[in-house]
Amino acid sequence: MTFADPGGSNNAGPNVKISTRDDTGQTSLPIPRELVFEFECNAESIDAAIAEIDNYVSGWAAIIAFAMNAPVGTPQVVQALDVTPDLHERSIREYVYQEDNGLPGPGRFIEPQLVGEVTLALHACFEEPRVARAVSQYEVALRYWTPNSLVLAAAHLYMACDALAPAIEESYRNRKSLTREQHAQEFGISIRGERCSECGTDRSWKVDLDRAARLKYIFQDDDELYQRSRKMSNAFEHGFTDIPEIRQVATEITARLFKVVRSAIFDVAEIDATTTAKLVDLEPIDASDIRYCVDGTLVGDVLDPETLAPDNQRWPRVDLKLSLDDLTFHGDAMKMTPRITMTANVRDGIAVQTKGLSWSPGLNTGAFLEITPPANT
Repeated sequence: MTFADPGGSNNAGPNVKISTRDDTGQTSLPIPRELVFEFECNAESIDAAIAEIDNYVSGWAAIIAFAMNAPVGTPQVVQALDVTPDLHERSIREYVYQEDNGLPGPGRFIEPQLVGEVTLALHACFEEPRVARAVSQYEVALRYWTPNSLVLAAAHLYMACDALAPAIEESYRNRKSLTREQHAQEFGISIRGERCSECGTDRSWKVDLDRAARLKYIFQDDDELYQRSRKMSNAFEHGFTDIPEIRQVATEITARLFKVVRSAIFDVAEIDATTTAKLVDLEPIDASDIRYCVDGTLVGDVLDPETLAPDNQRWPRVDLKLSLDDLTFHGDAMKMTPRITMTANVRDGIAVQTKGLSWSPGLNTGAFLEITPPANT
């Protein structure tokens, strides 16, 4: 998919072409791998071009990740090339980059038309800077949407709420043609100023309005989720609660946080109803590596656990290598047939009998992956 910079002629930036690197030859279908961003811009040098494009590629990655509710990874420069016409010599810079060639993980196919609609709406939003910051925090949270990083995911989602709250308060105030004071009074907030009952300091009605708007427009009147999210964020930021306790709260609320923050961004950006209906309820994807394992039984001369391994090892090992025999897609769901190459590093007189391949879906739900019985070698 190809986009011109949506900023318009007065704020022109580089044009971008976005594609997927397809890995061919392993299976009957190409395996979709990394996203590839191709930018073209005017610059004095390769270093200047890379510096100019850096912010753009991060912004595009955040928008795509937000729109499709799936992380896209951290962009890295792979190549820079001078494409000025009619040159006899051209500068080129190539970076060392390790391509992803393992078994494919969970993902979601990009829908260019919908991404384009989201992009235009975000750039046209009256509060673009705040909404852009919220989208960036949401994108970082997606990267941490893994079983071991839920605290960081929840923390960044609450940062997105911090960025979004003033924008969504103003958005609803404008829709109702109210002043800020009138909006506060609609919530039953006194604008005369009072002392806080907890700390005794002067309490600004603007703070109360921010909290009321945050609860209603972002958390959709779910006070339990709002209070737990706020307290967890403060505890994590200021270090007054043990991490295991914070992790437990994050485990219980992060999926719900994704839903309300995502919905609020669609709301304040006024993304059209058709696009919203197709995208807003997409579940976030845990794109971390799928953990595969093979269970088995050691048989033979295994009475002494201290003598199971060869002389150069402390314990026996079963080295596994997985490759693909076949891969098909049904929507975003994958069906694959892996091949297991197994090497048993055990003492003579011992063998390994395998029972089958198992895998962990991480935080993903639904039938995103089906594995047919693998071949063993």
